[in-house]
Amino acid sequence: MATRIAVGDTRKVLKLIGSESVNCVVTSPPYWCKRTYNAGPQEMGKEPTIREYLDNLLGVIDEVYRVLLPNGTLWLNIGDSYATQGGTLRGNYYPETGTIRNVSNGDVLIKSRELPHKSLCLIPYRLAIAMQDRGWIVRNVVVWHKPDGMPESVEDRFTVDYEPVFFCTKSPRYYFKQQFRPYAETTVNGTRNRIENGDAVCITRVPKNLSVPGRTIHTLHRDRAEGNGRDMFNPAGANMRSVWRISTAGYRGAHFAVMPERLVELCVEAGCPPGGTVLDPFLGSGTTAVVAERLARNCLGIELNPEFAEQAQERILAARGRQGAIGCK
Repeated sequence: MATRIAVGDTRKVLKLIGSESVNCVVTSPPYWCKRTYNAGPQEMGKEPTIREYLDNLLGVIDEVYRVLLPNGTLWLNIGDSYATQGGTLRGNYYPETGTIRNVSNGDVLIKSRELPHKSLCLIPYRLAIAMQDRGWIVRNVVVWHKPDGMPESVEDRFTVDYEPVFFCTKSPRYYFKQQFRPYAETTVNGTRNRIENGDAVCITRVPKNLSVPGRTIHTLHRDRAEGNGRDMFNPAGANMRSVWRISTAGYRGAHFAVMPERLVELCVEAGCPPGGTVLDPFLGSGTTAVVAERLARNCLGIELNPEFAEQAQERILAARGRQGAIGCK
């Protein structure tokens, strides 16, 4: 498998990639007014207004649409922000956490009159609707539930412990490998009780955790032949649901926002064929590339900050046991 990292503004680098050449895109762009990554004036997420931020991000997504194969998939993780006090405020950058707080310092200009004070900005959903207007098909809103999410000091609302992941496609027919989860014990036990009570239930595909004494395969098939039953289970499990409980990821490098590998794994396994190519236009610490290599997919990552690109390269080499080389330019 081949992994390449391109260092530069993703809006410019994407234009160098051939149309319809990528199978899958898994990415998480910088959130609006949440952190600064010290990547210079081209860095996204520091725009004065929500509208400017969305315009810049949609410019990237338009290029992603172009480079994605007709049967390709996009998995986009993006968090939200809260509106500040009415008027114009500036955000103060806290280097120890990478966060921007709404106090006077001058690091980021926030024109907060766009929305009422303290209102959730709903940026992910504004983005998704704008993507639909551009032709994207939004197939799922996956809820990434963070069981170990950061606590919040706020006392007049609930702590936010999730982020959306938008699963989008270019066309109604696309590559997708179904993912499964174990059946709930309540479902299995309920079916077992029905069979033991003599109910006509046909189970032609029996999961490992369902055992019914006295019911033979012949009897089960006879139930189906007589029209008394239906298929109840798939031995692979139940279709995976859209709330994913995945712990956050830590990283010892300078990058503050790291996608957990399990989150990327599910996206790549479901949305990219083996041997295909995964693109991450906001590579960051390199999680997408690490996972893509482990799952036998090619990867192209784009990162604006040279320091982060170097960290991603080191992380990828460490994951592969220092074997091989990574193209980086």
